[in-house]
Amino acid sequence: MVTVYDIESGEEEYSNNVNSSVIDVSDIDGDGEPLYITENGGYAGPALNIDSDAAYYDKHFTDELRQASISNGVYVRKQYGHEVIYYGVHVYDENWKELCDEAEIPEYVTGHYLNDDCLVLLSDNGEKPAADDSANCFFAAFEAKGR
Repeated sequence: MVTVYDIESGEEEYSNNVNSSVIDVSDIDGDGEPLYITENGGYAGPALNIDSDAAYYDKHFTDELRQASISNGVYVRKQYGHEVIYYGVHVYDENWKELCDEAEIPEYVTGHYLNDDCLVLLSDNGEKPAADDSANCFFAAFEAKGR
């Protein structure tokens, strides 16, 4: 549970339950809305446009985290590990290639498929479904090089 208080009055502004211990809270972009990283690998923040106690949540990192630090990416360390794992923008595996030139990684992934040969990321584009369902889904697809 994360509770945010007004710094001047001390009154509670809102409270978010993210169902896991919060190991890092930050406001890197300075917009006044904190981002939380949870022990189970979650990335969360308040969803004030929905409700004062609502939160966005995405399982973004590995689980069993002990520490997290945000600085030009996110650095994490697992509970019983000594290695630091880096999650960053524009960090990728060169053994994968895009299947089409227009592929973009969506901001919010709503589904995915992964096997040894390909990765597909799905995201709702916010439009109403078309009769052929073509306007309801955005995807980026990648395949393993040399396959």
